[in-house]
Amino acid sequence: MGQTIKHKKKKKTVKRKGRLKRLLPYLAIILVAAALVAAVIFVTNRNGFEEEDHPSAVELERDTEDEIQNNRMEKDTNPAIAQIVQRYFQAAKTADAETLNQIVETDVPFDAQRLKQESEYIEGYSNISCYTIDGIVENTYIVYVYFEYKFLSIETKAPSLIRFYICENPDGTMYINNRTWDGEVSTYMQEVANWQEVRDLNTEVNNKYKAALDSDEKLKQFCAMLNGEVPSSTAAQ
Repeated sequence: MGQTIKHKKKKKTVKRKGRLKRLLPYLAIILVAAALVAAVIFVTNRNGFEEEDHPSAVELERDTEDEIQNNRMEKDTNPAIAQIVQRYFQAAKTADAETLNQIVETDVPFDAQRLKQESEYIEGYSNISCYTIDGIVENTYIVYVYFEYKFLSIETKAPSLIRFYICENPDGTMYINNRTWDGEVSTYMQEVANWQEVRDLNTEVNNKYKAALDSDEKLKQFCAMLNGEVPSSTAAQ
């Protein structure tokens, strides 16, 4: 599959207000339902990245419609993807900015001190599973990652689902591309989001999330606080 790669770096100034909005400054919340708390870490330039070789903005030769329709979502079948996802969550848990900057690309750089401050409510991530779909560009993948948050002082875990766009380097290693998707990549990702099996996965995780909230009032209040539905002082009690 042929492709011509063009890429421009952009600088962004990100302003955030309020303690709750500073909670996870590198996390873009992706909701499985309106109240579902899920996060994707946004970082910037991987070490060793060369613009000419990176499929961020591309002129694509698209797969045929039959190939796209036959594309399936597979669970936990790609060890390389599982490995980078595990590294991602481990680095997020330990506020390892250096690792995150190496394996994830976006426009906002990591700062270890801020990561430590703003991940103080999260004890860890568990039960991670990767649902993988081939991307429209060769050696790229759309990955829906199921995982469960463990918040400090709350026993019940919060199920969640996030979407990664994972790309393969020429040497076979993987990285997560969280830059803005455009053109046919963006269109294809939207098509995939509307696939019935993806919609079913969203519904399944959303139901698990609601069940977790119903089973633990403390978790329910905390997630409501994160979503701005109750004052932080009330949830803290």
